Amino acid sequence: MSNYDAESQVDTVTRINAAEFLYALGLGGLPRGRSVLERLVWPQARQIARDMAHFDAILGDRGLHVGANNVLAQLSRSWT
Repeated sequence: MSNYDAESQVDTVTRINAAEFLYALGLGGLPRGRSVLERLVWPQARQIARDMAHFDAILGDRGLHVGANNVLAQLSRSWT
């Protein structure tokens, strides 16, 4: 995947994540103030999107079995 494709993927997933965060909090249908709320959740939505793109690239490069083991090892290191 090219850098442009990866960034485009991250941008798209960030927008989806931000909307999902608001809906999960019961704030998705607000007629006003939505842009302010989206800015508040944007950094977290962006980080999750980056992580998803990174893990997607690992799985694509290494295959499901090896990639999943690699991702799991990375995640378990970050929890300890």
